[in-house]
Amino acid sequence: MHKRKRKKGQETPAAAPAAPRSQAPANGPKPYKEVITAKAKTKDGLFKVHQIEDKYFYEIPDSLLGRDMLMVIRIARQLTVSDMVAKIPTT
Repeated sequence: MHKRKRKKGQETPAAAPAAPRSQAPANGPKPYKEVITAKAKTKDGLFKVHQIEDKYFYEIPDSLLGRDMLMVIRIARQLTVSDMVAKIPTT
């Protein structure tokens, strides 16, 4: 290996200080506890579903990522005509 010679009076630049590892990048993902707060309503199943206000968060284990899954959804109750028609108050 060939080493370069430094010119007299030339200093080696100092390395930039490393960023602390405990801080997440400003544009990176937020910590879990900041996203899934105490306000979350959680349901367990094939994977966890967290609901916070009108947002849903799915906690899918690594073992299920990249796999094909077939989900079947059943409607618990059938709508009736009275459910679909606005009730008009009588005076």
